[in-house]
Amino acid sequence: MADPAQPLPMEPMPHFEQVPHNFRLDQDQQAAYFRNAGYTWREVARLTGFGSESGARAAANRYFASIGQTSGYVASQNLDARRSTRRASAARRRRQQNTAGVFVPNPSNGERTFGAEMEFVGATKSAVQSALQAELFPNDSACRVHITHYHGRSCLTCGNMVEAGEWKVEHDGSVDNGSSPSSIGGEVVSPVLAGEQGIDLIRRACVAMQAAGARVDRRTGLHIHVKFDDLTSAQQGNYIEAFGLRHNTFDALVARSRRTAYYCGRPSSAAFQSMADDARRGTIRSARYQSLNLSAYGRIGTAEVRYHQGTVNPSKVEHWVRLHVALVDSFAAGTEASTVDGHDWIADLAEAGYMPTESAEYLSGRISELAR
Repeated sequence: MADPAQPLPMEPMPHFEQVPHNFRLDQDQQAAYFRNAGYTWREVARLTGFGSESGARAAANRYFASIGQTSGYVASQNLDARRSTRRASAARRRRQQNTAGVFVPNPSNGERTFGAEMEFVGATKSAVQSALQAELFPNDSACRVHITHYHGRSCLTCGNMVEAGEWKVEHDGSVDNGSSPSSIGGEVVSPVLAGEQGIDLIRRACVAMQAAGARVDRRTGLHIHVKFDDLTSAQQGNYIEAFGLRHNTFDALVARSRRTAYYCGRPSSAAFQSMADDARRGTIRSARYQSLNLSAYGRIGTAEVRYHQGTVNPSKVEHWVRLHVALVDSFAAGTEASTVDGHDWIADLAEAGYMPTESAEYLSGRISELAR
């Protein structure tokens, strides 16, 4: 694949002979060609000399219209494969050039702990409790999934204390109207999890929630906690700064409605820098209701990512978890904070060994899907 910084050699496009003689062939066809090859509108504008993304988009659409396509790409069935190839090539180039911000190889054993909080509506707490118990503890007659008050430690149904390894269905005032087992809505809270076994449990929990009738709406969110207290102060500061620099990618991975939600606001660049500087001096702090919440660090030693909309889709939860565990792992290994251009850093994470290639491909597909 040619370097995206250099114009690609043009090849005859389909229906070339149908282009009218007064058609602005070079620029318009090039815009369509680059877009069809998987380049972003920003890259198309740069490569073809247009002054803006909207100008490049209009030019490509003129070409598509001239060949009888009202919208979309030529040969679109191969677009995802070309984009994947281009992202991998870009990642290899950056590593070969030793560009700042390339992830150091992953030295971990894949056992960084994490947890998930999955808000839901549409089903009673008792129905979700029963489904989770049957799916996650099929051979255990003891209560292992508990209904509790918000952040409660004792079960409202069995009366026992919640033990390590057990799950909770909690009251959450943002999505339900009480703690009663018969009340509709709430939040499923996992125990501390790790590795592939933890990912499997998360996926099975999502399946159980669906079976119980749980669903999501704009009020619900997915919150994940990632172990953060084993990083040095410098590494914590680098991670926080990098989280802010990569926030455009997180924006591209969540629903538009989530980007302005009250309980997970995006801090300003200055706020991220201030949080990072404080961390490097040994002070971890943040507001609670923002995309990266560090207010629970002193209590449980985690970084909480609150930005994803509610979901009971196993794949969405799995790959969002893998992304954020991988990002923390990379800074624990010594990756430096740096500016980023676009979303290719996800492929970089996978190629450095922090998460499966399949996760990077899934997330890149989600970005494309949500951009439509």
